[in-house]
Amino acid sequence: MATPDVASRLSLADSVKTTNHAQFAELLAQLEQKAEQMGPERRWYLRYLQGWESGYNGEYSTAVEQLTSVLDGAKDPLLRFRAGVSLVNVQAVSLHYDDAFKTLVTLLGEVDRIKDEEALTQFYGTAAILYNKVGEYTLAVQYADRLIERGGNAEARCKGMYLRMAAHYKSTGARLDPTEVDLAEKTCNRAGDPVFDNATRVLVAQAALNDGDAKAAIAGLMPFYADATATGYAELVADFNSTLASAWLAAGDRGKASDYARRVVDGARAGEHTEALADALNVLYLATKQEGQTTAALAWLEKYMAADRGYLNEVGVRSLAYERVKQQVAGSRSQTQTAEKQNKILELQRSLAQKAAETRGLYALLISMALLVMAIWIWRLKLSQRRLRTLAQRDSLTGIMNRQFFVYEAERVLQAAGRSGRTVSMVLIDLDHFKLVNDGHGHAAGDIVLKRAVHACKSHLRAEDLFGRVGGEEFAVILPDCPMPVALERAELLRNAIAAVGTQGNAFGIPLSASLGVATTARVGYQLNDLMIHADEAMYRAKARGRNTVVAADNRTPRMAGGG
Repeated sequence: MATPDVASRLSLADSVKTTNHAQFAELLAQLEQKAEQMGPERRWYLRYLQGWESGYNGEYSTAVEQLTSVLDGAKDPLLRFRAGVSLVNVQAVSLHYDDAFKTLVTLLGEVDRIKDEEALTQFYGTAAILYNKVGEYTLAVQYADRLIERGGNAEARCKGMYLRMAAHYKSTGARLDPTEVDLAEKTCNRAGDPVFDNATRVLVAQAALNDGDAKAAIAGLMPFYADATATGYAELVADFNSTLASAWLAAGDRGKASDYARRVVDGARAGEHTEALADALNVLYLATKQEGQTTAALAWLEKYMAADRGYLNEVGVRSLAYERVKQQVAGSRSQTQTAEKQNKILELQRSLAQKAAETRGLYALLISMALLVMAIWIWRLKLSQRRLRTLAQRDSLTGIMNRQFFVYEAERVLQAAGRSGRTVSMVLIDLDHFKLVNDGHGHAAGDIVLKRAVHACKSHLRAEDLFGRVGGEEFAVILPDCPMPVALERAELLRNAIAAVGTQGNAFGIPLSASLGVATTARVGYQLNDLMIHADEAMYRAKARGRNTVVAADNRTPRMAGGG
């Protein structure tokens, strides 16, 4: 049996693990020395806390092993449920999203039997975080609201308010409600939860930065920097540093911007792909580019492109994992329903066998109905699979290839062309002053203009050409079997088509133009990164020449353009 001292320390450690992590770590070390004095269930409780700590410290494989052992071995259903919730967190952070959603589905089947307030709080928070990560913002808001409803539990309400604001902001891009922000900050402060308190500050700073107010973003984060880093929570610290790096760069202080960006890069784990890391590398690229450090800027650009591609791939993996598990659950239910129907049919067959002569018509009808049910299920499954492929490959606004699918297809075309020695050209297109369109006419009008620009370009592309959206207002075209002179002519057609969009009668009277850079494998080789770097440099030279023009890349090492 555990002594009262051990039992109370277990309970205390559990209660402070998020609000006072240093105290939690100290208590855990003391408890581990007393493990031999504990009974079996107390040891399982300690094992759960060890698994939670391993996940918090980023030791994901150890955390999965420890939490899975609790899930499989502990007798207490509440402890198993809490271990499952922590396991979902670890599986998601370590990029095992299929496992995370499968575990979440299992917990959903048990949650109605759980009455413990803290366990429910953990589950609702985990579900809201996971659904936020895959863009299922409606579901994220539903679970965030359940946290907010936890009455006097300030910690749960703090977490719920942050997750609700994050889902609303990510899904709509609308400005945060100052009253809601103030209430969330007061609630988190009262709860003594430094992680979500500072996560709220990061969200507010990012919103201010997107509105062009870098000073407000800096002022909202700097006074709390020590508090955020003291949490030791890697994801929060990376978001804090990355947001400050972007804010200082926007404010014109390249030194501080680079300093905070390097903190993100230095703290990143090998093979890690996060939005914070990609943003930090982009800051380092832009800062060195503005300083005229050509070689360093190119090195940072290559790292940024690799990190950005890795992050976009991870976003795709998250969404695909969610869709796969959802399909598996739906398929399992459909198979169960089909099996039940087949069993009923077999029962009817046995009954009807006694009256075969008088019931042949009904027998045939029932068999036909069973076949129809199965055909409809297969048809619906194929439609869902087709929709899943489209979601993974297409930009939701314009319908053309998204960045990750464009990169995949472009590399495939370049490899094939390299083997046969055929020439491939790339055209990078950046809409000029597009931020002014969004600021002056609203994002809805900007979206319409983007779609019309894409539609105008499509009429000048061949079936074998690749057309993708690689940034907010930046597009790329791969032209197989197209040497530089022909590529320049086709780029000019695209430029004229985009310029014509602004003269259409239903285009809000918004003037529109684009700067285009063209590069070819005949000059720079068949590596996609090299092709994009040369096309990007040519595009910046087009902007430097006054925009609304086409510029060809040369075969020299690109020099960084000064213009934006």
